[in-house]
Amino acid sequence: ERIATLPFLSELSSAASNACPFCHRLNVIFYNSYREKTWWQNSDLHLCFRIRYIWRGYRRSRQGEPTYSLECLDTIVRHPGCAKDTVDVFKFTIGAWPGRCRDWLNIRRYPLDTTGVVSERNITLMNKWIDDCAANHDRCKTRDRRSTVLPTRLLDIDTGTDVNHLRLVDNTEALSRNMLGGKLKYATLSYCWGSSVSLKTTSASLATHKERISVHAMPNVFQDAMFVVRKLGIRYLWIDALCIVQDNPADWEQESTKMSDIFYNSFITACAAASTGSDESFLQRPTKPSFTVPFRSILKPDISGEYSIFLDPRPIMRIEADLDFRSSRWNSRAWVWQEQTMATRSLIFGKYMVQMRCQACIQTEDGDHLWPEENLDSDLLDNQHWNYAVWDYSARDITFASDKLRAIAGVARFISKAKENAGRNTEYLAGIWLNDSFFDELCWAIEKPKASYKEMMAGFVDENNYCAPSWSWASRRDAVSKIAPSGYRKEVRLVCYRLSPAVSDPMVAVKPGSSITLRGKLKP
Repeated sequence: ERIATLPFLSELSSAASNACPFCHRLNVIFYNSYREKTWWQNSDLHLCFRIRYIWRGYRRSRQGEPTYSLECLDTIVRHPGCAKDTVDVFKFTIGAWPGRCRDWLNIRRYPLDTTGVVSERNITLMNKWIDDCAANHDRCKTRDRRSTVLPTRLLDIDTGTDVNHLRLVDNTEALSRNMLGGKLKYATLSYCWGSSVSLKTTSASLATHKERISVHAMPNVFQDAMFVVRKLGIRYLWIDALCIVQDNPADWEQESTKMSDIFYNSFITACAAASTGSDESFLQRPTKPSFTVPFRSILKPDISGEYSIFLDPRPIMRIEADLDFRSSRWNSRAWVWQEQTMATRSLIFGKYMVQMRCQACIQTEDGDHLWPEENLDSDLLDNQHWNYAVWDYSARDITFASDKLRAIAGVARFISKAKENAGRNTEYLAGIWLNDSFFDELCWAIEKPKASYKEMMAGFVDENNYCAPSWSWASRRDAVSKIAPSGYRKEVRLVCYRLSPAVSDPMVAVKPGSSITLRGKLKP
């Protein structure tokens, strides 16, 4: 156990001045973490900390035998503000390049490539993930075989020697150029628009965009996506702002309705998780500080090498891939939820690293191999899965309240088809399934209300902002939770219901006046 005296941590400062990068980093971390605390300036006090290596068991496959890997370096801190028997923990990930040291210590993570997100190594790695998935993952191969729907328009990014231009093409032209036959392979882009998108296809620009689009006129996220997709050897790319005529309501209605199919049928979806808007590149990331530790085995002195300790600590029990996914602005958007759910394969470009998520597994740039928590294809008929989806989706931000049902309609349609194929055809009433859990699904509550009662009631009479009837969770712009009691007898029955579609598909939008009539007992 080591001690560092407040407030200057002289013991660490002295070691840092003697060229110890880890001590220097600890000094910075402790200062940034605790300098605002009331006890920090008391020179009679000190921090106590100890450092230990952590070995962790993991499985190479779901059914595989567990093995142990050198995972990280823990720094356990006890400071004057700690309650009894509590400590703070900072975790520093360990990685190593292939070699005898990595094999001997069973280090499963790699250092991140400092030459860039789309380095030759990373492009090779992404192609390996994709090829392995397409060849060996049964769930993903099944999706590939099912695909039939194509976007009306695609971006042709292979314009020969002219790398500075691309153009918009109709799917019929793309199909005619598909010399190998079979399914047309295209990529999609999932991203945050931000406050605006600087380049869109409109009625006025449609003809021009079919002739050519300058790469330099595109926002950074679009340029990055095109660069990545070209590197992966895919000719066609779908970006909503360019492939949907933005000022044509009929075109937008048609294309947005099949957007879930567009992502489902896409060969790969590039996800700009590191960007908060279309003008922010997702291929730029800060270099992650690290230092190299030489190693020679005491048991077998002929085994030597080195490993890296990354000096950017992560929260306890969290991995960088999860932080990339969960904490990004991109992950907070409602439309993105449907894109994430429907995409067969997603290449996620995060603040920390690149990862690929498919229906079978999650693979990361630093060598981790994980399994998804849920899977749409396998959980389609599970009511609990829908409840979880509603909880996740309802907490996300949506620009227009009237899109609340629209942005989840593709997933609902997919589930409805699966229920029908299973002989369990079920009506969908503005976000709630008319099945044996119907009354439970009516028991929802707002977690943290964002609107006043007056604002809420105004939304039910304003046709421009109306989304759903008051009994549906989709009527609110807030996160909802289910509060259905368990172990109770349901003394209520559905008398009738009436949905007034606002468009041809009632799953997409309904009008004011949609209602359900229940009969049951009321508590005095």
